Amino acid sequence: MMRTLVLSLYLLLSCCIKAEQPNVQWCLDNYPNRHNYPEQGEPYGPTVDFMQELAKRAEFNLTFSPNTPFARCLKLMQEGKTDLMTSLNYSDERNSFMHLIPYDHARAERLYIHHQHKDIIDMAELSNMTVGIIRGYIYNAELPNLLINHSKNVVEVDTEESAMAMLLYQRLDAVIAPMLTAENLINNHPRFKDKLKAASLTFPFNKNTHVNIALSRNSPHARLLERIQHEILQMEQQGLIKHYYKNVRQMNQPVLQWCLDHLPPRHIYQPGMTEPTGPMVTMMRELAKRSGFELSFSVPTPAKRCLQQLIEGKTDIVTGVVDTSERQQHLLMAPFDIARTESWFVRKSQQPKGESAIHTVALLKDKPYRSTLTAELAQKNIRLLFVNNAEHAMTSLFLEEVDAIIGPEHVISHAIASQLRFKNSLVLLNTPADTRAQSANLAMSRTGTHALLFDTISSELTRMMTDGKTRFYSTPAQQ
Repeated sequence: MMRTLVLSLYLLLSCCIKAEQPNVQWCLDNYPNRHNYPEQGEPYGPTVDFMQELAKRAEFNLTFSPNTPFARCLKLMQEGKTDLMTSLNYSDERNSFMHLIPYDHARAERLYIHHQHKDIIDMAELSNMTVGIIRGYIYNAELPNLLINHSKNVVEVDTEESAMAMLLYQRLDAVIAPMLTAENLINNHPRFKDKLKAASLTFPFNKNTHVNIALSRNSPHARLLERIQHEILQMEQQGLIKHYYKNVRQMNQPVLQWCLDHLPPRHIYQPGMTEPTGPMVTMMRELAKRSGFELSFSVPTPAKRCLQQLIEGKTDIVTGVVDTSERQQHLLMAPFDIARTESWFVRKSQQPKGESAIHTVALLKDKPYRSTLTAELAQKNIRLLFVNNAEHAMTSLFLEEVDAIIGPEHVISHAIASQLRFKNSLVLLNTPADTRAQSANLAMSRTGTHALLFDTISSELTRMMTDGKTRFYSTPAQQ
């Protein structure tokens, strides 16, 4: 009986203590991917999870302001009419009316340009440009001196959206904006999406900065400062802050588009599929993970069109590209596999006779061959017939209009296997194919938005190649 009475008193006391915890208001707006604030319901997102855990540990009840613009929240903090804010950069002015408590690394500012603008990789390229910055945003303290030394003209714009609109209509040459909000604005605004892009330029800041939680110095709960500071430090040491923002950091990774088509069995991309599948897709996903970028996919696009888009900077990556001197002028290329671009196919009845019985060959017009190939064939008195595609070539071989096809092994092998009339009639000629092999490359544009990532991607691709994760032809033992 006594034990039951003691337990009841303890529970009652606990409830009373909890009820006496102060109600501390967090002033916030809608900040997608950090703290989303829907029209109906309470905010949600990683910062909300983090703040609720902080409130639990520091023993206060967290309440939310209405969806309040950032500038209005600052004014309320100054007047002591709200208590907390998050994701604030430091300034002496802010420090005069708020306690600023660092809790996470600041997201870097990025330079944004029009999609048609040539990429910018060096500060010196800003010398003849008018650069927009956002009024009221606290930039890295080193940025003003960098702009004074390198830019022609700096214009303050009232809002981030206004700055991007001026950039869109080319009233500004570039805009410097916080990466997280700028990427969200561009990707979710129809008139900006695919029209504006981040430049490759990385600002040469000497010091990393932090974002802060702010507690109003005029808040009736300012006495909670030491408790909040202590709990934030504990959460940082326990890895909780990294845990809450892991997904946000992943979203801040650059997004690179891989331009590809339906090319079975390497990548399957049929009508109605939202994403491709296949072993090369698996390879590319791992490469993206290792290299620190997010992989996206083009709509199914013919290889020739993909290459043209890459040269024009309208896509980021194309795979299976064979190196040529012309392509080297525009593209960065990293080898990852062999490319059997000159495999020979014959009728099954011809196979035992080998090359000696071949007098006419079909070549595909849209495929790159070695510059010396036609001369080599001419020396053997072999006549050439250029055809539009693999289907035309196979039909010509089947009808005995030519004695062989020379072309990419994986493309023609799959085409033969897919059609009953060719499946048991046309075969790969038993020749040492690797002696004719070239390199298959991953290609990126030299002037593309993400060209600075090429060295990292190339290094990781080399490691994957060493691990045997990039070979797409069967070995002799598998054949």
